[in-house]
Amino acid sequence: MKIRCFRAVAIGAAVAVIGALPMSPASAAAGAPVSDDFHASALNSSLWSVENPVGNGSVAVNGTQLVLSVPAGSNHDTWSDGLNALRVVQPVANADFEVESKFESMGTAQYQDEGILVEQDASTVLRFDVFNAGGSIVLFAASISGATASVKVATTLSPSPAAPFWMRVKRTGSTWLFTYSRDGSTWVTGGSFSFAMTVAKVGPYAGNSGTPAPAWTANVDYFFNTASPIVPEDGGGGDVTPPVISGVTATPTQASATVAWTTNEASSSRVDSGATATYGANVANASLVTTHSLVVSGLACATTYHYKVTSADAAANSASSADATFKTSACAAAGAPVSDDFHASALNS
Repeated sequence: MKIRCFRAVAIGAAVAVIGALPMSPASAAAGAPVSDDFHASALNSSLWSVENPVGNGSVAVNGTQLVLSVPAGSNHDTWSDGLNALRVVQPVANADFEVESKFESMGTAQYQDEGILVEQDASTVLRFDVFNAGGSIVLFAASISGATASVKVATTLSPSPAAPFWMRVKRTGSTWLFTYSRDGSTWVTGGSFSFAMTVAKVGPYAGNSGTPAPAWTANVDYFFNTASPIVPEDGGGGDVTPPVISGVTATPTQASATVAWTTNEASSSRVDSGATATYGANVANASLVTTHSLVVSGLACATTYHYKVTSADAAANSASSADATFKTSACAAAGAPVSDDFHASALNS
């Protein structure tokens, strides 16, 4: 924990610091920041890269939030001795911008930290955040250039805010404006300062530190370019991607077939089947799952059937497999009479 470094700047509380940065380029071309309300079941990997320097953080999307979790016992600091915060970042052009994030979490243990990182390279970043200083919440901003760290904003917020909490970072040339809101409509200036850098990436982050560092999960509702927010946020327009179907199999018997497949997100299940590719019969289950299995029954033995599977996610994005076929088992050979005491709930077809 780098408490001694921060005590030297005397804001009245020891400050959590956050850490070292292996660069992981995203596939998206650099331009203006792109808004994301995380209204999906998985992180958009064409936009975001995960940077997990310590290697034990976890990143998830739960349908409405980005969830950044760091475990207890190891520090995820951003300071002059390392840029180790867990974050997701997107490439941006080296131009003016304003971004906004809504955090649906607030640190309750000392040195839990959440905010926005602006990156130049593996040694130069700006951090804009709030952290728990042990009984109070501090609004904080700092520049880190290699072994040099400089505090830009350090303000204890009173009364201490609770979630949700909003932050904005505005860049105009080398001037940076840090504002915050407790309600999403009234904005308060946290601080303004000058720092020259060549911006390459930006995104939300979570961090912790201390002896031992507490476990911490930051919930990010959205990350917006204020010039092009998603409206309505979480309004259903965020997820336009259908589920990905894989591993389709059919296991036939004499009079039925079990059709199974998987999807990359929770979705419904449907199997269409018939003697031709026009099908004519179907079986379905509306439950949203990722592992699917349905039984097609009432089939004739030794017969070829066409089938396809279809799955739709919670946003009604639908995908279907290609047409495929299966053949039921050979008909049972006639032989001696077979006994049956009808000790069942259905006739043995």
